[in-house]
Amino acid sequence: MPEILNKLVLRNRRRELRKNQTTAENELWNYLRRKQVMNTRFCRQFGIDYYIADFYAPSIRLAIELDGKQHETEEGIEYDTERNDCFNSLNIKVLRFKNDEVMGNVENVVKVIEKNIRLLNPPQPSLESKEGDE
Repeated sequence: MPEILNKLVLRNRRRELRKNQTTAENELWNYLRRKQVMNTRFCRQFGIDYYIADFYAPSIRLAIELDGKQHETEEGIEYDTERNDCFNSLNIKVLRFKNDEVMGNVENVVKVIEKNIRLLNPPQPSLESKEGDE
């Protein structure tokens, strides 16, 4: 099977991005790190095929992208569309937020992330309730 996640060829670039994260990435990371959001593990600057997601939760296949002004250009929009298509073809859901959203109301951004985590990882019925139904 071909290598899809964290390709070795992108290792140095991922490290560089982690060392030089944007203010918005740093702000959101303060909420996502150490399983603080619904006990879900997120990784920073995670390689998926030949792209690097800002944040990725492998257990539920959720990528989070933060968009600065460069994403509003024609080239940025085209690149983001290609990246989304790639992620979607791998059954990875993508959430996109503008940097301004994160910096202006990070709590609301976290609420949207929590809602999507619930959708991607619904609670499983307990064994006790199944046994009691018999």
